[in-house]
Amino acid sequence: MLKIKVPASSANLGCGFDSLGLALKLNNTFIFEKSASFALQGFDSSKLEDNLVYQSYHYVFEYLKKEVIPVIITLEEAQIPISRGLGSSASCIVAGVYAANYFLDFILSEETCLSIATKIEGHPDNISACALGGLVSCFVKDGIVKTVSYPVSDDIFFYLAIPNFVLSTEIARNALPKKLLISDYVHSLSRAIQLPYAFSRGDIGLLRDLLDDKIHEPYRLPLIKNADKIKGDYKDLDVAIAISGAGPSLLLISKLSLSDMHFNTKKYSDWNLIAVDVSHQGVQLIPSIK
Repeated sequence: MLKIKVPASSANLGCGFDSLGLALKLNNTFIFEKSASFALQGFDSSKLEDNLVYQSYHYVFEYLKKEVIPVIITLEEAQIPISRGLGSSASCIVAGVYAANYFLDFILSEETCLSIATKIEGHPDNISACALGGLVSCFVKDGIVKTVSYPVSDDIFFYLAIPNFVLSTEIARNALPKKLLISDYVHSLSRAIQLPYAFSRGDIGLLRDLLDDKIHEPYRLPLIKNADKIKGDYKDLDVAIAISGAGPSLLLISKLSLSDMHFNTKKYSDWNLIAVDVSHQGVQLIPSIK
């Protein structure tokens, strides 16, 4: 029997569209147990064909042309909200791929696991953050995901403003323009290259400047009710803000304590602000004997 914990992820980080991600300590926990046939437990639906964990697990065996090992897949705990831009889908895919690799005696390298998971998910930033933990940058070359990990200062605090409404990734993607000005690319690229330095230094002022994006945030922010007003509330405080993933959640970075953030719960009754730590460990595989 295998237990797998996968952290949430906040991708893009403003200027790092589809290339930067940060793992956060909100874990989805899955249990895989060898069985005579496949079954799901703890999920909203029992349909195997619709389950991302099952699909990803099965995909690895097909990829390797190996006989599939049936398992019972149990969702033990789900801390990552669905369709909130926090990598819920990526956590399912990472769990399925890494579980398959475990039952195949780790036949695949970590790089290959990342690459397979990215092929299923479509983008490497959430996958890499979920799997490796911490702050990562990534790109894909010839179908292989290449990643670099960076330190994150212990002097800064992370918060998530999570709304009670969803935003589908498809809608968020479709909101993006088909063409962008070169000046907009330069605007974000010149900031993305300095972002790891700002995280390592814990420099909130620099982070505020660097999280100013022109590739995706201007087109997605209007889709998120009150997001622009929340950002406006913090414009004169030492708080850096970015859309988490495709949204609608917002990632807030500051040296202020949670009580000093003064999030207006009456004004934004459909939002909730929580403190969250960086997950430096990434995906955890915990074997056990039953």
